[in-house]
Amino acid sequence: MTTDPLQEFKRLAHKMGSVVHSVAKNADMDLLGGPQGHVLHYLALHQDKEIFIKDIEHHLKISKSVASNLIKRMEKNGFIVVEPSKVDKRKKIVRLSDSAKEKSKKMSDFWGDLRQQLVAGIAPEDLAVFSKVIQELHQNLEKIEQKEKE
Repeated sequence: MTTDPLQEFKRLAHKMGSVVHSVAKNADMDLLGGPQGHVLHYLALHQDKEIFIKDIEHHLKISKSVASNLIKRMEKNGFIVVEPSKVDKRKKIVRLSDSAKEKSKKMSDFWGDLRQQLVAGIAPEDLAVFSKVIQELHQNLEKIEQKEKE
C-alpha cells in the first residue's frame, strides 16, 4: 500500500509540533510562537543590521497597522527596544532587548540540540533530497498563490 506523501508530511508536521512543545515544556523553555516569535527570530538573525518596522512588515507580509500594534505589544512585553534612527529620525529602529538577546541565545541552543536529535542517523544526501522537495513544494505553493491573486 502506497501512502500519500503530503498526508505523511502533514502527520510529520503535527507530530513535530507536539514533540517540540513537550520537549520545550520539560526543558522549562518558553516557546514564543506566532508573529512575536517570528519577529524575535528575524531580529536575532539580523542583529548586525538596522531593522526598521517596514522591514518587519515586509518579512511577515503584514500591514503597517498590524506591524505597529505588534511592535507596541512586543515593546510592552520587554522583548524589543524601539528607537529613532540616527540617520533619519522619522524611521524607527527595532532591536532585541537585552533580556530577549539572552532568551534568543537559549532558544538557539535549544533548537540546535533538538535539530541534532531529529536528524540523527539520517544520511546528509537524504536530508538534501528532503530539503530540495520542500523548496519545490514552496515554489508550487507560490505559483498557486499567484494564480489565486489573478
